[in-house]
Amino acid sequence: MYFEGTEMVLGVAWMATLGPVTMDFCKLTFEFQQGERTICWQGETCMSPQLIQFNSLRKIMETKVVAECYQLCIDHEIEQDNGSKKEGMQRVLDRLEDVFVAAKGLPPS
Repeated sequence: MYFEGTEMVLGVAWMATLGPVTMDFCKLTFEFQQGERTICWQGETCMSPQLIQFNSLRKIMETKVVAECYQLCIDHEIEQDNGSKKEGMQRVLDRLEDVFVAAKGLPPS
């Protein structure tokens, strides 16, 4: 089975019904037994962002399977020498500087 352009979160309760599974994160495979059959799911090895049509996105959101959607785009105006946009971005970065601090040690347990 091959999944294209999709990331999935498989719930622990569902995965527990499979018994032992073998996951290879280098090859992006997920393998388990179903009766006497071995099932192997192959992840997409070269992912690239894909555009989605508005109606498709709306249908996904209506199913309540997606809590939030985000889009990250490069603002070419910021790349140009546009002082006011750069200053605005710098204010945001300054206000959220604690988010960008390098980690020191492991997180709390």
